[in-house]
Amino acid sequence: MRSATPITIRRSVPADVAFLRELAHEAFSEYDGDGERAAARVIAMAAHTHALVAESSSRLGFVLVSVERGAAHISAIAVVRSERGRGIGARLLAAAETLARDRGARFVDLETGEANLAALDMFLSAGYRIEGRIARYYRTGYDALTLRHKLD
Repeated sequence: MRSATPITIRRSVPADVAFLRELAHEAFSEYDGDGERAAARVIAMAAHTHALVAESSSRLGFVLVSVERGAAHISAIAVVRSERGRGIGARLLAAAETLARDRGARFVDLETGEANLAALDMFLSAGYRIEGRIARYYRTGYDALTLRHKLD
């Protein structure tokens, strides 16, 4: 059984860059086809968006969210493979929504791989609705679904 160490979510700091890069490489290389390119894209996005990190005794995951003119967009969300299934992704998603709401966003959009059933289940369970499908969205040819969630 896993320890009940509390999980906190905080804004990223410069010391998180290596963690973001490593987790992005692990989580997104399947879709990008090049783990280093996937990691570099996440780091570039993190410089222009709000990056939140989940941690307990170590870093567990991250989410990147941008907010502009009443709209928010989640560009990446990832959890360390060994920590998946513990609700960390859902907590990161909720934190991103809170940040977006606090900055005046009325809805959140995102894209996720159509074949990424765990992520899709998490988003649908959180109230996201499928808005459309983008064929061959990812470099490896995977299709993506676009989702939207209206914030209260």
